Amino acid sequence: MSLDIKSEGCLNRLRREMKKLLSEAVFVCTIMMVAGSGFAQTWTQTGLINMNWNCFASSANGSLLVAAPGHTTNGVIFVSTNGGFTWNTNTLPGYYISGIGRYFISLVSVAASADGTRLVGASVDGFLCSSTNSGTS
Repeated sequence: MSLDIKSEGCLNRLRREMKKLLSEAVFVCTIMMVAGSGFAQTWTQTGLINMNWNCFASSANGSLLVAAPGHTTNGVIFVSTNGGFTWNTNTLPGYYISGIGRYFISLVSVAASADGTRLVGASVDGFLCSSTNSGTS
């Protein structure tokens, strides 16, 4: 999959989606902070491999989790649809640089909609990636 950045309209649409998802994430975080001690009483280690992680996001109920690893990832994210019990590796869009070859996007920020179907990620290079199917593509 390659990233098409030709259309200014496409970038504007992605920016709007990112703002919408970020506002939903802030809302969820605010609710969790207001709820206080009722949340995060028990921590459970997931089956996700041990590595440096750039960012992480969750659906409102915690069933969908997405994690973006550090800069040497070959353009992948990890997605769980069962609260972290199992994880799938999904490929992010990439692009080609003349004389260098394929460049893999590495996300530094990711947000999920409340139901987990929409994901948006931002790279350090300024690219925005979005998914409308829980990170499957």
